[in-house]
Amino acid sequence: MIEIIQEYWKALLWSDGYRFTGVAITLWLLVLSVVMGGLYGPIPRYCPRLQQ
Repeated sequence: MIEIIQEYWKALLWSDGYRFTGVAITLWLLVLSVVMGGLYGPIPRYCPRLQQ
């Protein structure tokens, strides 16, 4: 098992040459959600209409 992981860890994490794997997609979704939360989170503080 360790030999398989050592040989194929990059393909398992990022891409198999044709498409992204589940781990890569999960990481991208995590990064995007954190960035969007950081950008859109403070908006209600500056827009009185959005404060309720």
